[in-house]
Amino acid sequence: MSSIGKNIRNLRKQKKMSQEQLAGLLHVTRQAVSNWETGRTQPDIETLEAIAGAFDTDILMVLYGRRQEEADAETRQARKKQCIRNALLWGALTLTGTLIYVFTKDWTERMAQHYYDGLPRFLSVLILCPACFFAGTVTFMNIMGLLGDIRIRQAWVRRTVLGISIGILVFYFIAASGVLLPLLLPDVHLFDELFMGLNHISLLLGYRLAKVPPLFFVSAAGIFLGMKGDKG
Repeated sequence: MSSIGKNIRNLRKQKKMSQEQLAGLLHVTRQAVSNWETGRTQPDIETLEAIAGAFDTDILMVLYGRRQEEADAETRQARKKQCIRNALLWGALTLTGTLIYVFTKDWTERMAQHYYDGLPRFLSVLILCPACFFAGTVTFMNIMGLLGDIRIRQAWVRRTVLGISIGILVFYFIAASGVLLPLLLPDVHLFDELFMGLNHISLLLGYRLAKVPPLFFVSAAGIFLGMKGDKG
């Protein structure tokens, strides 16, 4: 017996109808109703709608054995569980990154001032801090998702927001690379030639952008919203 046939039989019994009575309401034969209930045949979409009308219910009760309200409630519950999982994951990343930054801040400053090694400080400022800002924003967006289904309904707006947000991050990483690559690969003299024409301010553009948390708040929120489809 198919699930649809089982649902039809259960609904019929709940209404205390015989197969003949249901067949009369639907203007079909009793054998047709019997075939549906045993799974030998399946009603078409128009017949399914007529069956739902005969039982004074919606078509989801015939198809899945549950009402639209129940299906919506299950969807909301699944979304909330997903938001909780994501919030815990991104929240843990935010907390871990923040603790690493706090406990290594004095060490990175000491390395820069006393040993003239600025790489740890630049990695902390250019990579760790933005990652914390980004993860913290995603955590916040998931927490907000527990209060309601936040999404951008228009597909073109969603794609535009996603593209701009990714573009912001790409621009930042290019700027940050201008600072990090010469430090990570000091023996590659190509970088000396590449950045020879840049002044000190442009070379430290990534460092300055890293000091602007809203840049990462906006990009993280945009990516979060841009990746949520009509059903996601």
